[in-house]
Amino acid sequence: YYDAIGFSWDSNYDIGDNLKEGLLLSYSSEFPNIDQLEYSIDGQEKESFWDETVIPLPKDGLHSIKFYATSSYGEIIQSEETHFTVGRAIKILTPESKLYTGLNSATYDFDYEMEEGLYYGTYDFRGDNIGGDPGGWFVGENGEGDVRIEESLGGHKNVVRLYNGDAEDSSAFASMAQIFEQSQSSGTIEYWFRTDCADKATYMGLGGEIYLKVESNQLYVYVAFYDGMPGGIWGPPIWWIDHLDWVPLNIAIEDNKWIHFKITYECGSGWYDGLIADTFNVYIDGVPCTLNFLFGDADGLDGIYFSTEGSEGGYSSWFDAIGYSWDTWSHDEKGYEIGWNLIPYDFMSFMNDGWKPSLGLGYSVGIADDLEGHKNVLDVYDYSESVKIDIKRDILSHQTSGTIEYWWRVTDAQKGIALGLGNDLTYGPRIYIRSNEFQYYYHGSYYTIESGASANTWYHIRIDF
Repeated sequence: YYDAIGFSWDSNYDIGDNLKEGLLLSYSSEFPNIDQLEYSIDGQEKESFWDETVIPLPKDGLHSIKFYATSSYGEIIQSEETHFTVGRAIKILTPESKLYTGLNSATYDFDYEMEEGLYYGTYDFRGDNIGGDPGGWFVGENGEGDVRIEESLGGHKNVVRLYNGDAEDSSAFASMAQIFEQSQSSGTIEYWFRTDCADKATYMGLGGEIYLKVESNQLYVYVAFYDGMPGGIWGPPIWWIDHLDWVPLNIAIEDNKWIHFKITYECGSGWYDGLIADTFNVYIDGVPCTLNFLFGDADGLDGIYFSTEGSEGGYSSWFDAIGYSWDTWSHDEKGYEIGWNLIPYDFMSFMNDGWKPSLGLGYSVGIADDLEGHKNVLDVYDYSESVKIDIKRDILSHQTSGTIEYWWRVTDAQKGIALGLGNDLTYGPRIYIRSNEFQYYYHGSYYTIESGASANTWYHIRIDF
């Protein structure tokens, strides 16, 4: 866990500010020549302050505060009485001031919430109307078939439901499709899928070349089988598609369970995801279940669709957080990167604050509401043993010297976790908690700074460079 990360070159931050906890008093006034500032909490005796001052918090509950200013002419000016509650972060408007209750003041103090269940994607349907169509998609409905946005299901919020009518309606059909603005020669598409009847068919098609199907509680892929003749003195071998067929991948699909799908493909010779030309891979919950499956000869793929079966009714399928690896435009041009739809929280505020996670299956990033005296702390959870997690933030101006300080806490002081500084060309200092020590990393080796690092303990770290 991390909290209250401070940079010395932040004009609104002074070194040591993040050691303070309390009520931050500051003021602005239209009156000139002020000689004295005072405040009174809950009608008690007045106390003097000047500039920005942090005072101890009163006990939890409802309180009032009033401010007094004395000019050089002896005139006393007083504010209206302002009421506030110690509990959550609130803003006192008269005069301008902030209340911090366990929220340490810093350059980045993570003073915001990340809503649980709102998964991020190129299309995550957060701005669509509940009960309406998904924005940016062509919708197909026949018979009692229906496509709509639902508020929540199984821990996911704002999801698309494809409803195939009741069991008696054999004409029901529901689909959603999209044409890409530009054909993509290689890339990744990933999304969340759920159905209440994995025995009946739900389809996914990509660019008229790649097809997946969930049916009979299994995952199928539509594969081209080739035949041909050997080459000789007249030229290379000649191959042609002999037939196409659905092939089961021996992946069990359960009813009423969210499953993460990831499809990677390569149409050319770029070796995307290690693929040769005109092949694709499928990953289910992070596990590869195909290897270089062939599809037809194509320069690129230009669309995607999801649909139910048109000959049987009585079931629904849901989709959420559909992400494209080539997305640079969504969410105010923040775009999408592979793995972002794995985070079970809305991390738009985190992104708006300038932070950028690099994630895979087995990681989570969130804001912990309260952790032993620190509120709204960045919570980075790693439950994978194979791939590391990175969270990065660019410092907007090049810094040749300065100070960074932060609060740090880990649940396991044996395993390595680091904060690193650097630039686009090389790493700067990297400070670790590992092997129950504070360590730094330099040229391939770890060096002890201090022994005795413990789990579940807040430490204040300061780095001067």
